[in-house]
Amino acid sequence: LGDLVQKGNKQHMSAEFLIKDELGRYQQNIAYSISEKAEESVTACTDLIAQLPEEINALFVPAKEVLTAFFDIRNIRNSFYGTGFDDTYLDLINDLDLPTTRGRVADELSSVNKTLEALFEGKIKQTGEKDQPFIFKKGKHEFAMQQTSEGIKKIGILTTLINNRRLGKGTVLFMDEPETALHPGAARQMVEMLVAMSRAGVQVFLASHSYFIIKQLAICAKRDKVLAQCWNLTRNIGENVRCSIEELTDGILPNNDIVEEALKMYDSEIDLNLKG
Repeated sequence: LGDLVQKGNKQHMSAEFLIKDELGRYQQNIAYSISEKAEESVTACTDLIAQLPEEINALFVPAKEVLTAFFDIRNIRNSFYGTGFDDTYLDLINDLDLPTTRGRVADELSSVNKTLEALFEGKIKQTGEKDQPFIFKKGKHEFAMQQTSEGIKKIGILTTLINNRRLGKGTVLFMDEPETALHPGAARQMVEMLVAMSRAGVQVFLASHSYFIIKQLAICAKRDKVLAQCWNLTRNIGENVRCSIEELTDGILPNNDIVEEALKMYDSEIDLNLKG
């Protein structure tokens, strides 16, 4: 947490959370503050933290893929904390390292897997070998991760987590820029699959700078009558970050920088056509 504090800022970073479930069985307020120099302690924290009623399975998928340098990332993280890879990478690698097992996967997630694999006409497979833990198999051909595109590897992370049961009903999935290295058509298909995951009981949080992502989310929300919220973060130089929350269930895009830039490009094109 101390790494997130702006250096030289005299004010303490503070946060307040309210955690509750939909059935009213659990409710917990958590508040804390932390200074720039804090390393092992958190000040002004809530005195009593009640235990959650059940274990929460949370996954974070970063923008960078982790399959190519799978064991190297783990070794670097275990030996040198903070050198390029934090605990989120280590947690994801440990989850991906679990072997896939045969058995029934929820119908919605099974459909997700098939569609994700169909995007690239192949699948990521575990090998059980330390020097090459994953390969991309397309028909009769096999490719090392170094020869496989970033987009395929990002899809492969999700399919592997579904197949080894780390991603399923009750999972909270965080994804940073899921559109990275994906063709716009594949990015839109990725959104369709994430919405299908949500229908299977996965709670999904996305951070994105892509117009294709936010537009497809709005389309899915209106078409499928699913709850989708867009948290718009903006910051002017010298000011604090401001947040607004918009519902996408009516299919209307919120006013934010992503949408504004798309409209500016459209206006520029109109101006050129009028001048021509």
